[in-house]
Amino acid sequence: MYDGYDTYCDGSLVTPPLCGQSGSGHLLARLAEVSVRSGTDYTEVIKYVYDYLGRVVCEHHTRRGQNPFVIKYEHNLDGGLTRMVYPSGLAVEYIYDDDDGDVGKIVELRLDDGNTSRTVLDNLEYGPTGALE
Repeated sequence: MYDGYDTYCDGSLVTPPLCGQSGSGHLLARLAEVSVRSGTDYTEVIKYVYDYLGRVVCEHHTRRGQNPFVIKYEHNLDGGLTRMVYPSGLAVEYIYDDDDGDVGKIVELRLDDGNTSRTVLDNLEYGPTGALE
């Protein structure tokens, strides 16, 4: 499945295009890759793919001795994260409050396994500084 920006996001791609390469000026100064080492037997490389607005749309994970996998991200028109989809198909959905002018504040989290959706956090309230109470 292509993410709309010519990036294959089904997990079969081990090496996605690196962000910030020539021809992708909209991605300059974005984190392209993280390497994690713990001991001598474990290495993980995470490569990030961005859309034209600079939002992360895929994380490609490669771990030594394991199959590579992808975590996908979806965003609303305001730029807020609306879904994270894990390789198993499990999705975390972020629900925003837009009824009382608090646009951009998450008020509910749901888990969706493709068959059922259930709320895991709701009635989130924010204080005057914008921090969760």
